[in-house]
Amino acid sequence: MHPWTFKQRTFTGAGPLCSSLKQGMSASSRGQPFRNQRKLCLKFERTAGSALCFSRNNLTRKPDRKMHRAKASLNPESIVSVNRKIGEGSFGQVFEGTLSTKAGDVKVVMKRMKPTVERALEMGEIEIALNKASAKRAKGACADYLGYMEVNGKSAQPSVGLSEGLWLVWKYQGYKTLESYLRQRDFLQRLSYDLEVMEVSVIPTVMKQILDSLQKLHEGRIVHRDLKPMNLLFCEDDRRFRFIDLGACVDMSSGVNFSPEESIFDPTYCAPEKYIMPTSTPDFAEMSGPMQSLSCWSAWKQHSPDRFDMYSAGLVLMQLAVPKLRTQRAIKNFSEGLSQYNYDPREWASRQQLPARETFLLDEDNGAGWELAAALLRERVVEKKQARASTSTAPRPSAREALRFRFLKQADRRLPPELNPTLSSTSSYDEETPGAARRMGGVLQGLFSRTFDSEDEELDAPAVRRRAAANSRRRGS
Repeated sequence: MHPWTFKQRTFTGAGPLCSSLKQGMSASSRGQPFRNQRKLCLKFERTAGSALCFSRNNLTRKPDRKMHRAKASLNPESIVSVNRKIGEGSFGQVFEGTLSTKAGDVKVVMKRMKPTVERALEMGEIEIALNKASAKRAKGACADYLGYMEVNGKSAQPSVGLSEGLWLVWKYQGYKTLESYLRQRDFLQRLSYDLEVMEVSVIPTVMKQILDSLQKLHEGRIVHRDLKPMNLLFCEDDRRFRFIDLGACVDMSSGVNFSPEESIFDPTYCAPEKYIMPTSTPDFAEMSGPMQSLSCWSAWKQHSPDRFDMYSAGLVLMQLAVPKLRTQRAIKNFSEGLSQYNYDPREWASRQQLPARETFLLDEDNGAGWELAAALLRERVVEKKQARASTSTAPRPSAREALRFRFLKQADRRLPPELNPTLSSTSSYDEETPGAARRMGGVLQGLFSRTFDSEDEELDAPAVRRRAAANSRRRGS
């Protein structure tokens, strides 16, 4: 028996169709290929319209909402060591570690879900599902996920630091986030050095990499919902920014982590509509089989939930390009007040009377940067009863459409070897130097959902060097 039962009396004239649909679902439960389900769903869509016409009153589901995981993909015995803690969030702690593989020992990042925190294990299961989905359908968009392990009393290894609990493991790819760069007054020079591009090309290059990753996620029907500099990791091997912390993501191919009346976001970088889709949307997690697939597909086509991420990308662009907006408080105030300026950043800049030195990065090429920022920050109306604050009705562009803007033509302009800056930056982690992670002003604090102690603090390289020298003198004495 399929877990769904249809109440035919709620569909006038749809009795035969519902009967055939139930027969098809029963057949699928006996192992019919998915293509037969798809044909059946397409037949239903042509005959009775979108699957979104089903409300929760039209469908009843057996009370089985437990999320099942496949067998753990990593063996606890493969862990060589769990080293120092590099971050902590509400539901987990993040450590450096070493994993033994056939090719030898490799450095990894390990996240242990807090067993005593309510919903921590549930969030861990969701993150496992989302990391697996992104690794399969959005390759290269996120940090390399290696798998997870469930450690019990028998498999725990206190001697190497491996305690009981649920552990998620990623390949170590770097320790700098975009947030850590923004906290440096010379961040353009540092990014120019690390990206190996000219300074005028730094922001277009970063935005192109962000939009490339967004395009991959969205084509895989995944919405990040927590796009911000802290969740963009600089991967040293190929000098690219990739997403980390998928705990807020929603998989719109299955409904994982989606609830119509709940939204997970950072209020600083969240789009003003708050929700990726109307609150009247059915809960896809309560569905299964072809009905779930068809409902998710139809909702994506109708509501374009991927545009939620595009607004956050617009805020990141403004924060990169306008020095006045490079603190958490400033970018939050900008976003909250943008409705007063018709959701047009150019009008905001004009009324703020910003000097040319604050906006020259967006002014280049006859305002190419302003064109992209204005498009990404357009208002998006989700609820039918929502009043529109701006006069423009143009939609936000998708990631694919945003990549066509002329501002990004300046991306990837390589830096000539003779112009390489002599910054005290390192392209690889110095394992023998405990202070290596502090050279850029506490960059590891932003890794995997850790918040900063002071949101408005700006650390520059000279200050960091003075602090390191003072610490060195104290150690010597």
